[in-house]
Amino acid sequence: MSPSGLPERPERHAETARFRLPVMDVTCEVLGGGTRELELDADATYGDVLEAVGLSTQEATVLVDDTPVPEDRPIETDSVQVLRLIKGGAISDRT
Repeated sequence: MSPSGLPERPERHAETARFRLPVMDVTCEVLGGGTRELELDADATYGDVLEAVGLSTQEATVLVDDTPVPEDRPIETDSVQVLRLIKGGAISDRT
């Protein structure tokens, strides 16, 4: 455990595993796509949530208490929702 009480994991870019960064667990509900438990760095942003579920900021937004939050804001909660802004579909060729 880190001094902040958060679990630790190896730093991604360290040459050895002895350097550890604090992590946080975030429950992420992708609306219409299920719920995932994410393990993110303690300094992660809401944009990192989107990346962790395989979406970009052009495709989706993160909601906290049903309110959109900026992608560059640090995560301040342990539960979020992701709302897809666009979804694929077929274009009909009507003549």
